[in-house]
Amino acid sequence: MNKSHEVKFVPTRKTSDNHVSSGDHLLHMCIEYISRRSSKIIGDLSIFSLSKSCYKANIIALSHGSAIGWLSPALPILQSKNSPLETGAATLSESSWIGSSFSIGSILGNCIFALMAYYIGRKKTMCCLAFPNLIFWLFVMFGNRVYHLYIGRILAGMTGGGMYVCIPLFVAEIAHSSIRGSLGSLMMVICCTGILLGYTAGAFISYQIIPYVFIALPIIFLATFIFFPETPQFLLIKNDFLSAEKSLRFYVNNQSTSKQNSALIQSELENIQNFITKEREEKLTRNIFNILFTAAAIKAIVIGLCLTVVSLCSGCFVMISYAATIFRDSGSDLDPNSCTMIVGVIQVLGVYTSSILVDRIGRKILLIASASGASLSLAALGTFSYLSTHDIDLTRFNWIPLLAFSVYVFVTSIGIVPLPFIVLAEIIPHKIRDVGTTICMTSISAFAFITMKTFPPLVSTLGLYSVMYMYCGVCVFGVIFGVFILTETKGKNLNKLDEN
Repeated sequence: MNKSHEVKFVPTRKTSDNHVSSGDHLLHMCIEYISRRSSKIIGDLSIFSLSKSCYKANIIALSHGSAIGWLSPALPILQSKNSPLETGAATLSESSWIGSSFSIGSILGNCIFALMAYYIGRKKTMCCLAFPNLIFWLFVMFGNRVYHLYIGRILAGMTGGGMYVCIPLFVAEIAHSSIRGSLGSLMMVICCTGILLGYTAGAFISYQIIPYVFIALPIIFLATFIFFPETPQFLLIKNDFLSAEKSLRFYVNNQSTSKQNSALIQSELENIQNFITKEREEKLTRNIFNILFTAAAIKAIVIGLCLTVVSLCSGCFVMISYAATIFRDSGSDLDPNSCTMIVGVIQVLGVYTSSILVDRIGRKILLIASASGASLSLAALGTFSYLSTHDIDLTRFNWIPLLAFSVYVFVTSIGIVPLPFIVLAEIIPHKIRDVGTTICMTSISAFAFITMKTFPPLVSTLGLYSVMYMYCGVCVFGVIFGVFILTETKGKNLNKLDEN
């Protein structure tokens, strides 16, 4: 590189190697910095290049979504007399472990991949996301015992747990604030598209062929993403300044070596470096435990945990994962797999709608509206199931389960499901955001495990209608919580929220 264009920095102090920052804290750092970035190096070509990079990074989200969607059509097959398992049809207990083992993997993935992102970098860590997902499909392909599926589902969950840390972190470190919101919402939209693909494949492709189709996704992701450079921010953290300049030029598609352009690139890198230095200095004076036990911090974490309870214990993950089984047990004579495909389309529309509404309507109103709609939908589904089990002829109304389920998925997708992730970043004080968010994110996987594990035995013992009424009760709590407790954070300055 030309000497006049070299990036000149004084290497910053290194923090202790024993200090490990969580993926959530890294993400917060990046978002806070990027919101201040100059737009001078961002043009149409840069936006196209950044968008292309983020779409390629989200191929793993598509693969993860297909692994989630695989369970719904696969479970009735595994429970049937034609089960592909050598041990015969999966029992009730085995079915619940097949479903819930996924959440065990999510907890492991969140912790393992967050540490990897801190130590070996975002790019290498994201490449590693492909392997657990790929091995999951190999277990489905060749596994003939139920414990093979347990292991495979844990591995699939690990990819998901890591994905929710790594993809937002990657997007935050490469994207400009003007397009960061739309690029950040890609992950959930593409993941839900993957779920729809899993539903659709289960309806039209045999159980044995499905893994041969979807195993291509992690391979394509790895073959594509492995050629990406490390993010500029991580390279500067490691004091690799020349590589950081090359990386920044790659992601913004700006290879010009003109004097003016090189000055802009260097200014951008200096801004990143200054932010990293400031963050390191803050860590040296920060006492996490003193702040963690303040009234404001405890209140924020309790609010985060309550949002988590409403999101998971209202059955959101359960309903998506066991969709075909729920339609089968509801009493409707419509084809379960056809219904799940319709629900999958509704979910994609709901997630997309959420990305539009969340900054226009506000968090409080969205939670109240979402929880209200979900409670009514669950009540309708529970009532239909109750009447069906009491031999009441509902042939003329067999569309009710599909309508109620579709409304439930749509309204939860615009509020109950995404709001915990949004509100957590806004209400937890900056100085403990890494610890507080980690507590709440871990609780999400824990509650997902509990609900997935308990759903099959609860349905068997109490009936589907009883479980729907239980989830309905949680949604009613969500309405009360939204009206009387949740603080509106739309459009408010995060620094002022921290002060309050």
